[in-house]
Amino acid sequence: MGYFDLSIFIILTLFTLLYTVILSRKNNESSVANYLIFGRKLTLPLFVTTLVSTWYGDIFGVTQIAFKRGISTIVVYGIGFYLAAIFFMLFFVEKARKMNVFTLPEIIKVKYGKTSYKLTSFMILIKALPISYLIGIGLLIQKLFGLSLNSSMLLGMIFVIAYIGIRGFSGIIYSDAIQFILMYASIVMVVIFSYLEYGGYDFLNANLGEEYFYINSGETLTGLFVWFFISIITTFMSPVFYQRCFSAKNSAIAKKGILISVIFWMICDFCTVSSSMYAKAVFPDSMPHEAYFNYAMSILPIGLKGLFLAGIAATILSTLDSFLFICSSTLIYDLLGKKFSQNNVYKIGSLVITGIITFLLAGHFVDDIDYFYKLLRSYCGITLAIPMMCTIFFKKILSEKQFIYSILLACMSMFINDFFGLTVIENFYLGALISSISIMIFALINNISKR
Repeated sequence: MGYFDLSIFIILTLFTLLYTVILSRKNNESSVANYLIFGRKLTLPLFVTTLVSTWYGDIFGVTQIAFKRGISTIVVYGIGFYLAAIFFMLFFVEKARKMNVFTLPEIIKVKYGKTSYKLTSFMILIKALPISYLIGIGLLIQKLFGLSLNSSMLLGMIFVIAYIGIRGFSGIIYSDAIQFILMYASIVMVVIFSYLEYGGYDFLNANLGEEYFYINSGETLTGLFVWFFISIITTFMSPVFYQRCFSAKNSAIAKKGILISVIFWMICDFCTVSSSMYAKAVFPDSMPHEAYFNYAMSILPIGLKGLFLAGIAATILSTLDSFLFICSSTLIYDLLGKKFSQNNVYKIGSLVITGIITFLLAGHFVDDIDYFYKLLRSYCGITLAIPMMCTIFFKKILSEKQFIYSILLACMSMFINDFFGLTVIENFYLGALISSISIMIFALINNISKR
């Protein structure tokens, strides 16, 4: 890659920083509501750009799967998230907004009390750490500038903290608007140039195996159900999703915004999956995790390569900054208390602290990130997700102690299974089973005691 494209990448990235800092200065961040949820004045266009860009940070993960599986990537991994988002829009938006809270853990505080609130806050803080996204932006910077991975990750973290700063959520909102444009410009133009260079379906059909056009690529009905279940859990446990809904001017904007976002996610999936299939057809022996990037850089002309790089960086950064801010705000608002939320020293300090934790964990688990996320998905994910969904969706069916016990029982069962190897069941499913059974037993006991 030449200096001209690298210059375009740097200019667009710095423009995003400058644009964000200038616009976010218009917002008064002295109140908790303004700092955490944009003062509940998020308009429909800004709602869509921030939700869409934030939800699609793992672009290389998607393209890697698509390179190996083709169209089924959308069916197996995409449709579940579309349906989960629509389900959230239909049944959760109104319920969550009526609670008049600022954060996801506060829902638990309203329903149960302080102890369960702090436990939930801690688990969400740990689960939301944007480790894979920091590794992703680090690998991109390393590829472009030849720095060490640690130096690249540190540079990416400093850049994100710089534009979030003391402005909080407004800094993310305005940066996401630019990153949304860069993101879609980059993925759409790869599809366009692929079609112009090689043609459409006939080319892909002639150069790919028939399995690349299977809808489910051999996935069983049970497997599809499991992925749909994971999509539901991921969506309903995402503090980013709730934060956007809390920030909207009204419920109508949140609902419309989610529907429009689903359409944009479908467009994004179509572009990345089809481009990955072109990459497989043109470079069949490429490494799956590098194929999409290398293919795009080979087919795009000088000048547009720099735009593509800026778009890839924007895709990763838009998710990295959102989850870093979630962790930071969970620390200062939910765990340490409201009084810290209005102090600039604590705002910056909490960003730095969560950034350091993320950086250290990313450096330690860079070669085994899948294992780390299995731990997070099990111990801080499914154990909290089912009690949380029951809390929001149903009337109070558990006491605070029972809510905590359902979480601890699931965690203990998984720990015992890890340590002694008592069953071949994966911990994610074991945790879901124990959590569900304990909740049903507690609910039954409460129902009997009321008679």
